[in-house]
Amino acid sequence: MKAKSSSLINVAITANILEWYDFSISGFLAMTLGGLFFAKHDALTAVIKSFSVFAVSYLMRPLGSMAFGYLGNKRGASVALQWSTLLMAFPTIFMGLLPTYQDIGYFATMLMLMFRLVQGFAAGGEFPLSAYFVASQAPGNNKGRLSSLVHVGGSFGVLLASFVVFLVGSLFADSDIARWAWRIPFLLGIPLFFIVWKIRSGMIDTPPAERQTSRQNKITWSSGWSDFIRGSLLVASMEVGFYTLLVWFPNYVEIFLHYSRFDAHLSNTLALIIYTATILASGFLSSYVAYKKILLACLVSIVVSAYPLFAVLLHTHTFSRLIGVQFIFAILYGSIGGVILFALYQLFKDKGQSLGLAVTFTVPTALFGGTAPLVCSYLVRQFHNLSLPAFYVAAFCVIALPAAFSLTDSGRNF
Repeated sequence: MKAKSSSLINVAITANILEWYDFSISGFLAMTLGGLFFAKHDALTAVIKSFSVFAVSYLMRPLGSMAFGYLGNKRGASVALQWSTLLMAFPTIFMGLLPTYQDIGYFATMLMLMFRLVQGFAAGGEFPLSAYFVASQAPGNNKGRLSSLVHVGGSFGVLLASFVVFLVGSLFADSDIARWAWRIPFLLGIPLFFIVWKIRSGMIDTPPAERQTSRQNKITWSSGWSDFIRGSLLVASMEVGFYTLLVWFPNYVEIFLHYSRFDAHLSNTLALIIYTATILASGFLSSYVAYKKILLACLVSIVVSAYPLFAVLLHTHTFSRLIGVQFIFAILYGSIGGVILFALYQLFKDKGQSLGLAVTFTVPTALFGGTAPLVCSYLVRQFHNLSLPAFYVAAFCVIALPAAFSLTDSGRNF
């Protein structure tokens, strides 16, 4: 049992490092990539175009979740995860070798878009399937805690991406980054791929007979749609906040609030450390406090505090205030992230299984999470109101509150 738990911890922590690292690199380098792979425009237009590709790639995630979710139900989540790892790694490596718009024109843009679409398809099977694998294999009293480690692994991938971009920006001049140094973060995905692949190659799934028995619980249209809607609203509220406040935010404070690139990425990296630690703390807290209560407390807190926090940031231009605001958001969204995967597992463990969880996580992530940076950039540019992102993230928390209230959890996550 100890050996199995140790193996699950390894899988949980490393499960999504590669996926989140790969996807976040493009977000953190949006300003640079926008200038390299599109016709020359001002900084904001370049960011909008870069995040357009970022958003389009997310539309492939639901297709990937259905394909890998079906494969997971048929062959086991471990088999599906090994295939998704391969499809995730190769586009990242090739993106680091791409010629730019200056070299081959729009053909470079098309190649980057193609690789991002492949990444999006593969990512549809990564995060939700690894969450289902860990939760289904974990001992009953550790399901909530180990599920939170899956999210910790993913956030560590984002943190690693932020840290690498921060280092590149600190060590190289802007001209060097535009010429060649932007490739470094992508090519660092090569050793990361081999580490994750080695760990995943040793994954052992539920015995076929046990999977066959569990598949006897078929999903019905009424319960299936109800669970999908509830789960999707919760995921959308978390993903919109995460991609707005921890992926898009460095571009926001650099372009609109005129912080230096160094300060923007340093504050974001520190906030991601807090976010990762909070996910872990929330997952462990869920063994003593019902995850429903944690979700409700965080959603209400975000609704109440989002605009005041943005107002503080807009009226007081100091690095300490920037750090403070990001830390508060990181704690609130990290607390949601610590329990969201176990909440979804509880919804689909008896019906829908890995396919139900995968689709429920990826559809709202594609429609609302991956598009959040693009939407926020457009809103700020169109209406010239720097506080609109606060109302955007708060609105998704408001509509998620009924879904959180409807959860049946009334005790500890055992």
